[in-house]
Amino acid sequence: MEILSRPAQRVRAYRETLHAYREILQRNFVGSQEDLAYKAFKEGNDLKAMVHLWTVLEAGPDGSELFKDPVSKAFDEDIDKALTERFFFVTLPKINNVIKNSKNSTRMTPFQEAIVKSRPHGELAVVLEQLGYKEAAKEHYLIASRLLNLPEDKAQKLFQGGMKARKAQE
Repeated sequence: MEILSRPAQRVRAYRETLHAYREILQRNFVGSQEDLAYKAFKEGNDLKAMVHLWTVLEAGPDGSELFKDPVSKAFDEDIDKALTERFFFVTLPKINNVIKNSKNSTRMTPFQEAIVKSRPHGELAVVLEQLGYKEAAKEHYLIASRLLNLPEDKAQKLFQGGMKARKAQE
């Protein structure tokens, strides 16, 4: 009840939770698209894999506006309505603490961050190459190699080997 009596804390806690909730939605969406892409790739459906990998690239942290404005403004308004329940505001501090603790415990090294950022580009490049889009594949290999600080040919071999290993799995 104390948090409800302090408007400034209530608004700050709400915004932090909303941001974290959107991050979780984004991660889940990207993860499901990756799974669908690997499944399509394994089944030999390179076109479908390309579509899913492109979605991963666009929906990721450095991607399009899918999880940013203006869509998020309408999303915020919908959640505003849902968050008017007093029960949610009472549990808000606990939710925020769990989210903050999980973020702090999973910090990545700069190299791990580079791998995470480069992977969608590299995997998309492999699929584009198999579909015959050599120039588009080369662009994405170049982006991935720059993010990893590797020569383009080494990055290309790295991602080609990774996708072949994924195809052989399961």
